[in-house]
Parts: sequence; structure tokens; C-alpha cells
Amino acid sequence: MTVSDRKTVLRAAMAAVRDCAETMETQATSLRQAMPAVPMPEELRAAVVELVAGLQDTSGRVTFELALLQAELAEDRLDVATAVKRLSVMDAAMMTAVAALADVVDPLEKAAERDEQYERAFVLVIEATGVMLQAIQRAKAASQVLGAALPQAPRRVPAPPVRVAADGSVVILQAGAEGGDVTLIGRTTDAGTWAFARVTDDQTEALFGETRDGVIEAPSFENLEWAETWDDGLRLMDRYQWARLYPLYVHPAFVERVRVAVEERLAKETPNASTERARGKWGRVLMTPGSGS
Repeated sequence: MTVSDRKTVLRAAMAAVRDCAETMETQATSLRQAMPAVPMPEELRAAVVELVAGLQDTSGRVTFELALLQAELAEDRLDVATAVKRLSVMDAAMMTAVAALADVVDPLEKAAERDEQYERAFVLVIEATGVMLQAIQRAKAASQVLGAALPQAPRRVPAPPVRVAADGSVVILQAGAEGGDVTLIGRTTDAGTWAFARVTDDQTEALFGETRDGVIEAPSFENLEWAETWDDGLRLMDRYQWARLYPLYVHPAFVERVRVAVEERLAKETPNASTERARGKWGRVLMTPGSGS
């Protein structure tokens, strides 16, 4: 890639970051204007107002930093490697600000479940958060394209975290509620295919060595009910209406399969606020595969 090409990619990355900052400002302004009138618990209102101010402050700082970059680029004083680092810092700052707002989504959701008059506040915040997260993803993608344009030494990308049991079985999918968790585990067979089994809360802890008191005995792998296909494995989980539970973990290699399975199950239900909340919870976990909530 020529120097001219790198500058073109640099301008595109700066434009994406600028668009993200402007999106943050727009969404923050909209939330700030809505907060006085929309019903919501006062302690959450105060938290949202404070976080919105943080969004606007971050947006302003990013816009200022971009202006400096633009001036240096115009004077031909900006090298691409330095620009990548500074844009990455801006991406991280915006992500931190939006993630802080996302922290109030669950309390707002619980408030809406207790009293439907708070539903509007929950919808406003989660929709604004979603819009900003999408803008951040675009900005990060543009910055990554710019970074890829630089000469780089080969590096090994660490594998996402995967939970592995004693026999090599791994957690494929885990969802929970106040009463406990239900987990789909999987293992490869001698034929190179996957087999799946369902375990419950105490079984999961024992199988994966996570029990704190050491009292729970791990169930025998051979005594579990193993399914030989993905669909049959999901049917084992369906006994617990898992798509309605809170998502805790998704194996990185099964993200797309789980995404399709969740949507298939939620699509069969009558569309309502509860269904959308479930879809939003799964969406957040499936954006960061290999991690929990």
C-alpha cells in the first residue's frame, strides 16, 4: 500500500471516529432532553443524567483530538502509526463512556418489569446505547483497517476463553435465572462430530471444578443424556425455555448457531417488551463471544 493509499485509509478512519463522536453527542442530547419528563426511579434518573454528561464530555474531547489530527495531517506532520495509536485511544474512551451507560440498562429493565410506567425510560436508554455501540463498532473497524495498512510483524492472536472439563468437554451455552443455571456442554466424538448434553447448576460447577465448598460430586459423563446433533442438543435445553433465561456464556465457535437458535425461539412468541428485552440481552452477549454478562 502506497503512502497516498494509507492517507486515504487514515481519512476514512478519522471520519468514522468523527461520526461516532457526533452520534454520541446526538444520543446524549436526546437523552438529556427526555430525562426530566420520562417516568423513572429518581436514583436511576440521577445516574443517567451523570452518565449522559460523561458521554457529552467524551464526545467533546474526541472532537478536539480529531481537530488536532486533522491539522497535523494537513501540514503533513502526521504519520500513520501515531494516528493509529491516537485513534485507538479515542475508540477506547468512547467505548468506556458508552459501557458505563450500559450498566444502568439492567436496573432500568428490572424497574420496568416491576412497574410498566418505567418501560419508556428503559427503551430510551437501551435504544440509545445500541445506536452508539453500532457507531463505535464502525469506528473500531475503520481504525483496525488503518492499523492493518501498517507493516507488522506476525503475531499470534490468543484464543478466546473456553471452559473445559476433565474429559475435554466444553461449555457451549449457559443461561440462568434466580433458581439456577442450565448449561449445554459439548465434546467431539471419535468420528470427529460433536455430541451435546445438558447439565444443571450444581452439575456444571462440579464438572468444571468451580464449586467452592468441594462437597458436590461431579456427575458421571457417561450417565448424562448425550445428543448426537445440534438440534437434538437444543431440544434438551428447550425443556427449560433457555432463550428466555439470562445469557451467561456462549462458546466463541457456536456464536452464529446460538444467534439463530435464539431468534428462532423468540420469533415464535408474541412480540412484546419482554421478548425485546430477552433479544437485547442475548444480543449483548453474542457481540462479545466467549465472555459472560
